[in-house]
Amino acid sequence: MSNLEASHSFRMNTDFGEITGWVRGNALIRLKINAKIAPNLPLLTAQEQAPFDAAIRVILRGEEPKWLPELAPQGSEFQRKVWQGLLQIPKGKVWSYADLALHIGKSPQASRAVGSACGANPIALFIPCHRVVRKDGGLGGFAWGPSLKRHLLHKEGVELASDQ
Repeated sequence: MSNLEASHSFRMNTDFGEITGWVRGNALIRLKINAKIAPNLPLLTAQEQAPFDAAIRVILRGEEPKWLPELAPQGSEFQRKVWQGLLQIPKGKVWSYADLALHIGKSPQASRAVGSACGANPIALFIPCHRVVRKDGGLGGFAWGPSLKRHLLHKEGVELASDQ
C-alpha cells in the first residue's frame, strides 16, 4: 500500500447503489458508495474502467476477482497496519475486533481503535473490513451499511450467531 494522489475517477451502478472510485493508474485509492459529491477528476475511459468494474462485480457476488488493483489507501500508520491485518482474514472467515487487534500486535483493549480504523477503511470491498464482527458474534459496523455487510458475508458462506 503506497501513498498516492488520485488522478482519475470512475462511477459504476450496482444493486447497492453507485460506487465511485479514485485511482492513479491501476492503483485504487478510495471507493465510496452513493457519494454525495463527485470527485473533481477526469473519468477513466470505458476500457480503463472495465477491470475495476469487473473486480467489484465479482466481489459483490462473493467470488475472487481474476484481477486486483494495487491498493493505495490513505491513512495513518496505525490505520494502514489494521488494513494490512484485514487482508489476512481468509474469505469465509470472520474475526472479532479483539482478534484483529491481537493479530497486529496490539492488546484486545485496542478493539475500539481497531474498529475506528476499520470504519475509516477507504477501500471497503477490496480491504475486507466486512469480515470483522463483534466479539459476541454480532454483525458490528460497516461504513457501507449493514445490508451490504450481511450480503458479502452470506455470499462468502458466513452465517452469524447474531445479526445485530
